[in-house]
Amino acid sequence: MKLSSANPSDYCIVITSTDSRENAEAIIRTLLEQKLAACIQSSSIQSAYRWQGKIISGEEIRLEIKSRVSLYPQLRETISQVHIYEVPEILMIPVADANEAYLRWIAEETVPLTTHSESKQSPESNREEVEV
Repeated sequence: MKLSSANPSDYCIVITSTDSRENAEAIIRTLLEQKLAACIQSSSIQSAYRWQGKIISGEEIRLEIKSRVSLYPQLRETISQVHIYEVPEILMIPVADANEAYLRWIAEETVPLTTHSESKQSPESNREEVEV
């Protein structure tokens, strides 16, 4: 895909976190395999929050997902399906400005929404999972 000019507002960063390395890896693998993300960075964080009337504190894995705004609804749905939390954090942060070459790279590594929907119905979408 060749883009003459990349518009930063077409891109986003999506953030989620989980308390399981296995769940983080499943989310990463699924989003990259489905071309809903170009890059996902993970890091260990300490979280504290209120849940069901209690204060919870513990280590989590934070995922920072680079993608397109047009893919966000499908990305959000996919994270929700793979995530182990009852109420997962899924935040979309629009990009205000960025390196244009980096944005073009994201565009090349992700599939526009209409193309992605069509490719999900292909026989290749039923391939066995490969560990990344």
